[in-house]
Amino acid sequence: MTQIWLPLLVILAVLAVWALVMTVLYLVSKKRTRQMERRYESLCHLSQIDPLTGLPNRTALLARSADRQPQTQPGQAESAIFIDFDNFRVVNEASGHVAGDRILKELALALVQVLQGKGEVYRIGGDEFLIILKAERLEELEAIARSAQQILARQVTINQRSFYLTTSIGIHEALPGDTLEDSLRKADIALFFAKKLRNNILVYSPRMESSRTRDTILSEDLPAALDHHQFELTWQPIVTATDGRPFVIEAKAVWHHPEFGSIFADEWTLVAETSRLIIPLQDWLIHQACRQMVQWQQQGLGDFRIGCAISPVWFESPLGDLAITVQQAIARTGLDPKRLVLFIPETALADKPEEVLQTLMQLHNTGVQLMLDKFGTGYAAMRWLDQLPLLGLRLDPALVVSMDDPEQSPQLLKSLLTIAHSLRFLVVATQIESKAQLEALRRLGCDAFQGTFVEPSMHEDGIKALIREGRHDFR
Repeated sequence: MTQIWLPLLVILAVLAVWALVMTVLYLVSKKRTRQMERRYESLCHLSQIDPLTGLPNRTALLARSADRQPQTQPGQAESAIFIDFDNFRVVNEASGHVAGDRILKELALALVQVLQGKGEVYRIGGDEFLIILKAERLEELEAIARSAQQILARQVTINQRSFYLTTSIGIHEALPGDTLEDSLRKADIALFFAKKLRNNILVYSPRMESSRTRDTILSEDLPAALDHHQFELTWQPIVTATDGRPFVIEAKAVWHHPEFGSIFADEWTLVAETSRLIIPLQDWLIHQACRQMVQWQQQGLGDFRIGCAISPVWFESPLGDLAITVQQAIARTGLDPKRLVLFIPETALADKPEEVLQTLMQLHNTGVQLMLDKFGTGYAAMRWLDQLPLLGLRLDPALVVSMDDPEQSPQLLKSLLTIAHSLRFLVVATQIESKAQLEALRRLGCDAFQGTFVEPSMHEDGIKALIREGRHDFR
């Protein structure tokens, strides 16, 4: 009997041990599986977080947009605000990535504070950020964008060099039925146009999409436009506030496009700056303006200066290009350099102020007159004003437009005029479109005026008639 039970007990014992081992292995495997799942979840989470700022990143955005369905209820669709720094690359180059990363962290924190929990901030990459939020009114989105632009604008000093950071912002107000992907695409289109203007906020409109197609055609046609003689000079005077006499006549160019007709400088300049063709185009403009001025002087019509607005792209080129171009134009045409005024954009001083100042001194030493252009909204030039060899300042058009808003205080404009006049600079107000604007600017003390209300751009015959007449009637 014992001989029968003994093998059976051994078998049962072996089975029990096997079951115990299997149970232990199962429990260990289950624990490892749970650990692996948690590790995977942690890796997924980390993959969606920007390690520098701690903000959700592009991966998180893609995951979020894939999960979102169109919202049909008002105020439930998600709107988007894209934010891009205009000149952060220059800061990185000057300071190195360690200092650049520190500044980015500060900017990201400031951006989160602007929202006050109303939405989410993403770092999409580099110096580009995104805000997603539900908003019932466009005004709310615009207010957030303005607050963001104001809090992010700052002067950064690195290695005794100063840079002024500005932002371009694109907004799309989501409508019922819009997906998050719709909002992102449209806000990105608005940002595309805002970046062309720099330091600007634009709201998406359907016209922007058709305009992008137009921009593509213009970009393709622009390289041959000069060779085909499609550009024509026009002239717009800047007249004095005291007697209405033109003291500078600005040279502009109209592009007679074979498909789109007359395209004015405000539009083709943006296309040319994107492709950097603005350099040869303005080279041509400067030479033609100098040549025309010499001809007018020979005709006894020379009691004024000729003016050319300069693109900021010149200051992204190898230093000295602008000075060489101007020197060549003066030498080839025989123009007295004191008769040439160059309008230098204030934004040029935001990126490389010391280098730009050196170029301006070169130009000044040739006898050319300089005016700072689009002055008063970026504040990039404030610390350099007393070092700049300037004839005067031309105000940013946004300051003129603000004169029509009864809620806007003229205090900023008064302060700018006080500073300018204390440095003995002339102040020009431009893009004046109404008598009310002109009178308000005259009361504030502006020295000269330009705009369609004063005189529109005109062809040679028109400007010669105005020169002979000698003054503009402000009545």
